[in-house]
Amino acid sequence: MTPVRDCIHRCMVLLAVGLVAVAAAPTVAIAGPAFGPAAALNQNAATDGGADMTPQIATDAAGTWLALWASDDTLDGTVGADNDILVARSVDAGVSWTAPAPLDPAAASDTAFDFTPHVTTDGSGTWIAVWASTNDLDGSIGFDPDVLVARSTDAGLTWSAPVALNANAPGDLGNDDRPRIATDGAGVWLVVWDSNDSLGGTLGIDRDVLVARSVDGGLTWSDPVPANTGAGADSGNDQRPQIVSTGAGRWLAVWASNEDLNGSLGEDLDVLIASSSDDGATWSAPTALNTNADGDVGLDDRPQLAGDGTGTWVAVWVSSDTLGGVVGGDLDVVGARSIDDGVTWSAPAPVNVLAPTDSGDDATPHIATNGRGEWVTVWESTDPLAGTIGEDDDIVMARSSDDGLTWTSPFALNDLAASDAGADVSPRLATDGAGTWVAVWASDDVGAGLGGDTDVLFARGVPRCGDGILDQGEECDDGNLVNGDGCSSSCQLPATPTPTATPTLTATATPTPTPTLTATATATSTVTATPTATATATPTVTPTPTVTPTTTPTVTPTPTPTSTPTATATGTPTPTITPTATPTATATGTPTATITPTATLTPPATTTLTPTATPTATVTPGGTPTPTGTEIPNSTPTPASSASAAGGTTPTPAVATPGPLRLTDADAAAAAVQCQRRFAKETARLARTRFRALAKCERHFQKCVQLRPPDDPCLGSAADRCAKALGKIGAEEARRTASIASRCSVRFLGPDDLLGDAGLGFETIGGECEAQFGIVPTDLDSIVDCVLRQHACHVERMVEVFSPRTKEFMRLAPGGGIAVEPLTCLPDHGGVGAALDGESASALPRCGKTLAKHGASFARRGLARYAKCLDRIFQCVQRAPEDPRCLAKATAQCDKRFASVARDADRLSRAVARSCDETRIAYEDLREARGARLEAIDDACIALGLPSPATLADYRTCLVRHERCRTAELVRFAFPRAEELLGRVGRTLDEESCPSALTLEVPSP
Repeated sequence: MTPVRDCIHRCMVLLAVGLVAVAAAPTVAIAGPAFGPAAALNQNAATDGGADMTPQIATDAAGTWLALWASDDTLDGTVGADNDILVARSVDAGVSWTAPAPLDPAAASDTAFDFTPHVTTDGSGTWIAVWASTNDLDGSIGFDPDVLVARSTDAGLTWSAPVALNANAPGDLGNDDRPRIATDGAGVWLVVWDSNDSLGGTLGIDRDVLVARSVDGGLTWSDPVPANTGAGADSGNDQRPQIVSTGAGRWLAVWASNEDLNGSLGEDLDVLIASSSDDGATWSAPTALNTNADGDVGLDDRPQLAGDGTGTWVAVWVSSDTLGGVVGGDLDVVGARSIDDGVTWSAPAPVNVLAPTDSGDDATPHIATNGRGEWVTVWESTDPLAGTIGEDDDIVMARSSDDGLTWTSPFALNDLAASDAGADVSPRLATDGAGTWVAVWASDDVGAGLGGDTDVLFARGVPRCGDGILDQGEECDDGNLVNGDGCSSSCQLPATPTPTATPTLTATATPTPTPTLTATATATSTVTATPTATATATPTVTPTPTVTPTTTPTVTPTPTPTSTPTATATGTPTPTITPTATPTATATGTPTATITPTATLTPPATTTLTPTATPTATVTPGGTPTPTGTEIPNSTPTPASSASAAGGTTPTPAVATPGPLRLTDADAAAAAVQCQRRFAKETARLARTRFRALAKCERHFQKCVQLRPPDDPCLGSAADRCAKALGKIGAEEARRTASIASRCSVRFLGPDDLLGDAGLGFETIGGECEAQFGIVPTDLDSIVDCVLRQHACHVERMVEVFSPRTKEFMRLAPGGGIAVEPLTCLPDHGGVGAALDGESASALPRCGKTLAKHGASFARRGLARYAKCLDRIFQCVQRAPEDPRCLAKATAQCDKRFASVARDADRLSRAVARSCDETRIAYEDLREARGARLEAIDDACIALGLPSPATLADYRTCLVRHERCRTAELVRFAFPRAEELLGRVGRTLDEESCPSALTLEVPSP
């Protein structure tokens, strides 16, 4: 839209609104909807036992609304306990909903994992749903995650059997995830998703954004092609894409990426955008939507787009960047706008206007507009909004009536936010453009009449007649519900036009020739946006920052001289080996390395090879030198190194890995990758749940103890919140265990594959499982049991270092204390609930909150970073052992991940220094039993080879090293091949700074 057209459009809208205001007498402002009480959308919420997650919502703006979500509920035994896609309908503007039903007609018999659904409609009767699934469709495709699609032509009452949307599904081995669908309403449908499939070797195995299109109502789909045009050469991860139509064949796609676009951007996560002017057949080169991408260092993720149908677009996303010091470094919702159909974008600015001072994290934003100037953004947040709500995850919203230029202060959308203690997450929003808005989200709160498992909640936004605000559907609003004063009790104008509306003004406001007030209303309605702008939802995913390096170490062993054979190596490039020794037949060269007899390793290291034969070897890229007439032992000596504080490396000798290193069956290898990824992801999620529960207990109790008198009811409230938080751990553990089972209990993976060093290698932790927990891992159930026990213990020990009084508070809670039997690894250091005096008492809760928040955040981020690195190497080992690019990219990926861990450690240290500064609270008070009781962790510091902390700086050093070491232990159990895999890229976990004293000694309950 040109600036002139934009001005004309806005002036006509404002004039039309002005005429209504003149007719109604009072001056009113346009504002967004007021949301009513939250209620369960899935009718079985009070009695079901499954987890309902990642809800989506869409409407055809003609009376039909559909909600879709992923669930492992059995619907009273009518479907299995695997994840299925459920659907519910409303035909009364979201007031009531049908009982949830499986979208897949075969859901009762399949055992696949269905997840991340999305749905939209063309408004003319066709609805199309897409989702990711491990369903092999009766053997017609592989069991790796592919994109499935189903259609409905009866407003969602019935659905076609799902088919694979990605045409390469029968032969690909990649992970296709997070599909999103949009239509132009004129016959073209596009779906985007992120995938690490190589598309037959044309791409790498980093994640790229793929796109496919249909021009026959979703019956057939084109072959997938990359929307990011540099996908064949880039090494960054592109993820969580969104797709929208701007009309006339033009489309926009946005996604998050850590690709540096040939060095023009940084390597942090930024928001990229590409456009197509030929209905998705070809795409422009991606550029940064966030205009600060070339200099920022924060995480920018989960972008969402909405447009008003007149050329104005608003993008919102979550960011940890400070915007040049304008906001804090916590996660905030920011946005940018375009008034030229997405060609150029404004600089990022906070959508959350409290961002400069708030302390909570904001996540998973979603935006919608009615096309009449009203925009609403919703997101999940742990910020208490200046004490108006709790610090648990709640759904908040902000509104804009000037096309995203300015936003209201955020306020709670869910009416239970001030009193609930559950986690409300993954909000999505839709509007019919005629006055009704519906928000949906997932929640495990029991205060809404739920059973404590995760269910889908919804709330309706409707006009509020009589509040003096001109809402959708209202012709006037004079601030009362009185008839006969020019504006009726239903906020409609009288049937007879008032004389204040002159013909001259009316003719200006609308092309309708009749100079009446009714004509004015017609002019207003003509600017209503099409419903296309609201069908751009995204599921939740715990933001995971990704960084991608580009360096490759040069591997150069120094053999032990005994004789002078000559070996010729083939590869890309072709290395030439002219040794002065007899090399071991098992040396594996890095694919891009050049090996010379006396060169050195970069990072610096020297590997001595023990000769066993005098062969003439041939080296294949990424493989093992094969000597003539000599048996090859299955071991690979590889230089290993560990991260320094600055993200560098310190060489340590690697240990040879015995046995085969990969599963030879392609299906089993692909299954192992998927199973290992799910193991790491779900155990990390459960660790986060335990962290948050324990930190919440300490935080609430500490505030009561330090700031309230002993008999204050605050302690009772804190005990209730703590008990609820702890009570969620068991249910969460059951859900995560089921999720692991759904991905690992497949026909291609047996116990040997889970335990053996060719597969996931869990036999390597068998001795510790038996010694520490009395569990002998022999199958998936016993493996999961051991890993979860180990994670629980290490998380409790990590919590102890930043909250030593946690168990003391729970023991002394009113009513006989809180049951602490499951917390067998969390020490009780004694104490009787004493408090500090004076200003230190008020400063301690803030310090404690920072310790808990940033300590937990460090562990969460570390687990994610290590897992991303290891996942990339494991994919190379199992799926691409002969691809010379794979290990090189994995090396670069891991270098950046380890550097990020070092930066996270520095961030944790600085956060503690700021919030626990000795000008606010003396370090002696922090050590006291009446304060934070930090004296109790002296032994933990000594075990790390550090002295007892005498200053806050000493404590910070101990805290950071302790959290880092425990995080490495969590990784080692969830990814038991970690050390062997990291050795392939010159890395190791933090063992040189993590002595064996950290090995768990589990106390008796």
